[in-house]
Amino acid sequence: MANQQHSGSFSAEEPSSRPHAASSRAPENSGSWRNITVEAENRRRRPAPSVTAKEAYATRPRPRFSAARKFLAVLLALTALLLGASGATAYWAQKNFVEPAGFSAISANMAQDKEFQHELAQGVAHDVMQSDNIKQYLGNGDSKDTFNPLDIIGSLKDWGYDRVEGVVTGATTAVVDSENYPQVWNQVMMDTHAYNLDESKTDSVIDITAVYQQVDQQVGSIMGFDPDLVGSDRHLITLDATNGTSLRDVVTGVKNFAATWQTQLILAAVALFLAFLLWPRGRLLFIGIAVLIAGGLLWFGSLATEGISTAARSLNLTSSVGQVFIQGLANQYAHSLSGFAGSYVAPFLIIGAVLVALGIAAQIAGLSTRNRSARSHFRTQ
Repeated sequence: MANQQHSGSFSAEEPSSRPHAASSRAPENSGSWRNITVEAENRRRRPAPSVTAKEAYATRPRPRFSAARKFLAVLLALTALLLGASGATAYWAQKNFVEPAGFSAISANMAQDKEFQHELAQGVAHDVMQSDNIKQYLGNGDSKDTFNPLDIIGSLKDWGYDRVEGVVTGATTAVVDSENYPQVWNQVMMDTHAYNLDESKTDSVIDITAVYQQVDQQVGSIMGFDPDLVGSDRHLITLDATNGTSLRDVVTGVKNFAATWQTQLILAAVALFLAFLLWPRGRLLFIGIAVLIAGGLLWFGSLATEGISTAARSLNLTSSVGQVFIQGLANQYAHSLSGFAGSYVAPFLIIGAVLVALGIAAQIAGLSTRNRSARSHFRTQ
């Protein structure tokens, strides 16, 4: 009976001990949904998932209207490059074509070009021999082509023509080889520049009066009398092509184009600034690439200036002096423009390379920052 009572008391206490046993085992069950504190602690101690830089970059917030902004930025950058190239060319034309000082500096080089000056001397001699003063007394010098033994007068004219032609050729050569010829040539270029940029004029000419005055004096000193090659008027050589067209329109067009250099460069700067603002990310890299492209355009432009000389050769002017003059001037301008563009190639390439390097460094730094932010974000999840 006592045993039964003891057994009964044991059974009566057993149900009360089970909850205690269950609660003592609860901490061991770290995954139990019943124990919120333990689950939070386990989540805190759980290792954070590995996030790569590529995944972090992919999860970054995208700017609004990113594609549209990039399109407009690229369009503005291209516009800035075109306006910049055009504006720089207009600036060069203003300084070297419109302004007398620049024109004089370029034309002064022509006086040092012996090959050009001797070609010019031959052209002057040819034009002198075709002048009315020579033809009136000596004809064209072509009687020998239809030789007639009885034509004594024609033979004398041809003989005289040949003698005078030799004197005139020697005189023009002596003029261009003289020590004071650079001053004479500078006077020719200044007179020509003033005439062609005078808006009241309707044609385009070379005012070569100063050279003809020197040749006139030289021939007179050799022959003993004044041949009066120039006359009382200025000696103007009209720059007309064989098809009747004049270079006046070209001169006017270049002058009007040169006057726009400030406007074009300002618009180019504004377009590039707007492109910089619109580009969503990596602005330094974007501008650096644009500057590198500008350097490439300058390099290409420095190589493409030979087109000026080619265009001059295709004019085929009616005057031999005019053709030689325009060809020589075109060669000087091609060289000047090539040097102008080439002088900016290296600075633009260096600046562009520095901006690209800084842009890449900024991109890498930004990517690392976003990667750390993304990892931190995943840890809190």
